[in-house]
Amino acid sequence: MVDQTLIERKFTLLRQKRMVIEGYSIPSLRAFRENQMAQKAVEKMLQEMIEICMDVGKHIIADENFRIPEDGKAIFTVLGEQSVLTKETAEMMQKMVGFRNIVVHLYETTDVETVYTIYTKHLSDFDLFSKKILGYLKRA
Repeated sequence: MVDQTLIERKFTLLRQKRMVIEGYSIPSLRAFRENQMAQKAVEKMLQEMIEICMDVGKHIIADENFRIPEDGKAIFTVLGEQSVLTKETAEMMQKMVGFRNIVVHLYETTDVETVYTIYTKHLSDFDLFSKKILGYLKRA
């Protein structure tokens, strides 16, 4: 059985991090390019948010005895296979893990425009992920 209290704590942390990242209020890609401190702060916060989602996924997989994922992206593949997430949400989160892997492993090659795009257009993806997981927990 999934530890719902643990998942809810993770989602509280995720919401807090989202509030912090939204507080940066970077008005444009140009301003973002010119502010290396903001770039690094947003990258780090996005990394942490993605890792929270990965952690939630790993907890569900372990608690439900689903197959063990071979890597970070596969966490969301497994959740999709088990109808915890829709195919679209699983694919979206796999892309987030790909971004996280670039930030963590190839830091010097992180594309500023990609970071800014996630910051300005994809923060709601984390809300969608949370909603899908909470919906699953209500069904289970």
